[in-house]
Amino acid sequence: MSLHGVMVERLHWAWKWDSYSDAAWKTARESGAVTYMDSGWISTYSWVYSQQEYVNSMALAIVNEETRASAALQVVKDPVKLSPAEIETLLLKSAEIDLSFATLQTMMKALDDMYAQALKRS
Repeated sequence: MSLHGVMVERLHWAWKWDSYSDAAWKTARESGAVTYMDSGWISTYSWVYSQQEYVNSMALAIVNEETRASAALQVVKDPVKLSPAEIETLLLKSAEIDLSFATLQTMMKALDDMYAQALKRS
């Protein structure tokens, strides 16, 4: 895209989330293997996997919000065509998403700490 003879990159958003897997825990619960586990381990795994599920859902919510944030740009196809109000909305939504990412990072750090505590227990 060219803006008064200067090449300008198209604005775009891209983010990929490879969520944490809970397949082993679900399999253990669904197959009945949990009944043979130590109750302390059941508690630890439940605690860790519930936090992991929360982090996954939070990340997916941010991705969905990020997708909606670029709707006005998607319609006009060219950032130069955005109105001042649309630009302000886009900037505010971007700031909100940045804050959500900061919160997600804090939650992921807490999850890492939970993993470390669970490993110490083993």
